[in-house]
Amino acid sequence: EKTQKLSLRINESLKIAVEQGDPSSKLAQEVCDMHREWLGYYWNHYSKEAHLGLAQMYLDDPRFKKYYDAIEEGCAEFLFKALQIYCK
Repeated sequence: EKTQKLSLRINESLKIAVEQGDPSSKLAQEVCDMHREWLGYYWNHYSKEAHLGLAQMYLDDPRFKKYYDAIEEGCAEFLFKALQIYCK
């Protein structure tokens, strides 16, 4: 239930952040932090490199790209750009 609620918050906030258009914005970076928190429910160990690699997969794998782009067109690419900033 926690992960479902968090996932919904991520998607809602991500949609707004994409509409605002700035991956370095406070909201976009908060989305990245929420996404890191969400990963913590599934990953035993977090690394910025793995997080960024996952975001790259969201772009490369049509299934993930379709999921994110259904939230808002260009969402997968926006999340990747935001995570590039977040993971520096």
